[in-house]
Amino acid sequence: MVQGLAIFDGFLNESAAGELLDLVLVNEAGFEPSSIARYQSGAIDPDMRRSSTFRGDWSAHRDRFRSAIDAAMPALLEATGMKDWPQKRGQIDLAVHRDGNFFRRHRDTLVGEHRKDGVRLISAVYYFFRQPRGFEGGQLAVFDPRGDHEIVEPLHDRLVVFPSFLPHEVRPIAISGDRFADARFSINCWLNRVQS
Repeated sequence: MVQGLAIFDGFLNESAAGELLDLVLVNEAGFEPSSIARYQSGAIDPDMRRSSTFRGDWSAHRDRFRSAIDAAMPALLEATGMKDWPQKRGQIDLAVHRDGNFFRRHRDTLVGEHRKDGVRLISAVYYFFRQPRGFEGGQLAVFDPRGDHEIVEPLHDRLVVFPSFLPHEVRPIAISGDRFADARFSINCWLNRVQS
């Protein structure tokens, strides 16, 4: 396995995952094309990334997810091989990948203006979707500096964590009929060290 990559199955619980699914299924109109953070600006680049990010209010669910991440922090640090740091800030978004969506190989570390949010140290992806799942593909491929890689299957209520400097990609997704309810939903989270 790629060093620093870790998987936590059953991360929230079936009830919390179901509430997240209920939220997204009634808010399809709240998703907009995802941008890419590149140096000083976020831009939409459909050759690099095709997905949508939720722009509506999901603050109660986001706060519960943040609390779960905070509670799991010792395990996340140990699993990724990262040392604890005093000033943490988290970034969290809610995304959907539909038929033909993907995110080509990239790193989550940022430069330039985006550093005002701090330096991304740990990346986390939490998957949830309808059971049985209505999509194929959508695996996360994570690469290490030696060129080895690990393919992680998206499973419902699974959290995947890894150091943010590791290159990774979302493999293309296929959904027959492209029904929104059959999409792959995820919470993407970055744990940052605040710059002094």
